[in-house]
Amino acid sequence: MQKFLIILFLGLISISSLTASNPDEPKLLVEKTYGPHLLATTFVNSFPGNNNQYFNNWSEGVVLLSNGERVKIKHIRYNCLQDELLWLRPADYQTSTVLKTSVNEFIVFDAENKPCYFKKEKFRDWYMLDSTFVFFHVLVEGDISFYVHHKALNIDKNSRELTRKDFYYIKSGKQLKAIKLRRSSIFNCGFFDKEKMREIIRKNHLRVRKEEDMMKAIDLYNAAS
Repeated sequence: MQKFLIILFLGLISISSLTASNPDEPKLLVEKTYGPHLLATTFVNSFPGNNNQYFNNWSEGVVLLSNGERVKIKHIRYNCLQDELLWLRPADYQTSTVLKTSVNEFIVFDAENKPCYFKKEKFRDWYMLDSTFVFFHVLVEGDISFYVHHKALNIDKNSRELTRKDFYYIKSGKQLKAIKLRRSSIFNCGFFDKEKMREIIRKNHLRVRKEEDMMKAIDLYNAAS
């Protein structure tokens, strides 16, 4: 399913279109990009010059809007610090923040030029009073999905240094749970048949402390279900 979505989105990149812009709207920037409206506000950078906050360099990508329309964007990137999609406006090369409410999914390209699929999900962590919407990087999508939330953290409040950390989650139905890259975590999360998953890991010589091995284990589990 994930591969199908990526192929579908990437196919849209080859579609030629027209661009129109309005650089004169100071507060809410509205750009007609290849048909649909892309809504954004001015980006305020709390850590200027610190690239650890960004998941990727500026890259071409595709955004699925909340109204169901898809739009090809020439320069977008994901900001791990604020969990937001940034857009470099072609009209004046100003960085702006795409309104999260207007976006459901997007694809950007990483440093190795690989497409990375992000999906907005409603989420509430243990320390939160209320739920919020988060952009998760989808590593596996199926009956059981595997997500990673890339975060940039300012751990030392006395410095301006940011640390990049990845937090992993699995989703089954409407349930979303945090998971560690270890066997005990997947066996005890309640989403898997323990014996079936144990057999998959053993037969395929997987070390689920590695992200790619966890992806393969969940992929194989979904295929066998």
